[in-house]
Amino acid sequence: MILGPDQYRDAGPFDALASWVRAFDEFKARILDFPQAVCLVGAPGSGKSTWAAERHAGSLYFDAVMSNPTSRKAVVGVARRAGVPVRCAWIDTPLAVCLARNSARNESR
Repeated sequence: MILGPDQYRDAGPFDALASWVRAFDEFKARILDFPQAVCLVGAPGSGKSTWAAERHAGSLYFDAVMSNPTSRKAVVGVARRAGVPVRCAWIDTPLAVCLARNSARNESR
């Protein structure tokens, strides 16, 4: 299962913090349903969701930019406190590729 702020965008103006909180709350609620958790790290358009979809279907993925240690620490901490193995996966994609992918996305993402 892949969870991330993009899944919690409402029809109105995008509120990044509210979307992140909703995704994180869902992550906390579902953590014990999975044998492992993966914190996806990378720029928007880097391919985090695609990478996760091609991997283990039985894992819980938190898909967000996660560019700062504080955000990663929150996700990793939830998994560790729950006793669920967790790792972070950095998706390293050239900036030009990320920008091209983002420009091709529709407004809802």
